[in-house]
Amino acid sequence: MDVFKLRPGDDVEFELTEDTYFEKTNRQSPYENRSLSERGTIYFATCPECENLIEIRNLVKSGAVNHKSPKEPFGQHYLHGHSATRELARGGVVNRETYEDCSYSGDVKLGRKTSRKNGKVNDQMLLMLIEHAWVIKRAIHPCIGVNMGEKLFEKIIEQFVVGGGYRYRAANTRNLPYAAAFMAENQSLMGQFIRKDDDAFVSAITGSSWFTVTDGRITRKANEKDNVPEKDKVPGDADIRFFFSRFKKANEGSGEPNSMLLTVKAYRGKEAVGTIYTASRTFNNRDFSDDIVRFGASETAERSRWSGVVRKIVALHRPDLATM
Repeated sequence: MDVFKLRPGDDVEFELTEDTYFEKTNRQSPYENRSLSERGTIYFATCPECENLIEIRNLVKSGAVNHKSPKEPFGQHYLHGHSATRELARGGVVNRETYEDCSYSGDVKLGRKTSRKNGKVNDQMLLMLIEHAWVIKRAIHPCIGVNMGEKLFEKIIEQFVVGGGYRYRAANTRNLPYAAAFMAENQSLMGQFIRKDDDAFVSAITGSSWFTVTDGRITRKANEKDNVPEKDKVPGDADIRFFFSRFKKANEGSGEPNSMLLTVKAYRGKEAVGTIYTASRTFNNRDFSDDIVRFGASETAERSRWSGVVRKIVALHRPDLATM
């Protein structure tokens, strides 16, 4: 994980960087411990979600070595339990139930529908969907390759909320836009504005048998009655749909980003008839929080509009939260 907080019960969490960690802990006990390991100083903090003890790895950098960038610090649960960690770990005992329910524990991947029991985190996910709807929509655009309209955005959020995706352990406050996109399952791209910066996607669509780009939108190719044989005409029920698969979790120790595979297929009715485009989409755990800082206070009208769209969806599922 790349976030931490100081103690159980604290409401504030921090981005995990070397400067921030040392500033907040003042390099004092119990955050630094030299008695627990022969490998030297161990740095501790608290998991923001399950409030168990975490160990901070890759914290002290010696600079680039052999022309490689230094690794970023990351936190991992410290499951040993020890009297020396009593001040941070609620008596030095690991709470196995909250650890096993935590989004940051083990090999938790998008696509695994294991529900999270922590109602506080689940509620926070819905509140973030409402508050940061505009930022979430912007973050999903490059993943899909289109600047999606209201109907597609509504379908993605509705699937995520009503389908319970926000309650899955693999979805958390760090990957919220990407989790929503991944769990959208199978959605139509017909009529969506394609992003001009994705040349490969544009070429794949215009080179397909049934679809093209007209005035920036994905459309069916027109049938020229005099020139196109009946067997080659574009069916009236032709559709172009996308989904994500093959999620690969980031390797925080090496700095490798998260990735997931975008697949776009042609359909006739409900039957898939061919693959038009595939591409790996990557994102880092800090991208969403960085976007909140970058765009969260901009374009007030847009933020208000898209928060209203999500609020209506959440209200159908959790009316108590939609009024907060």
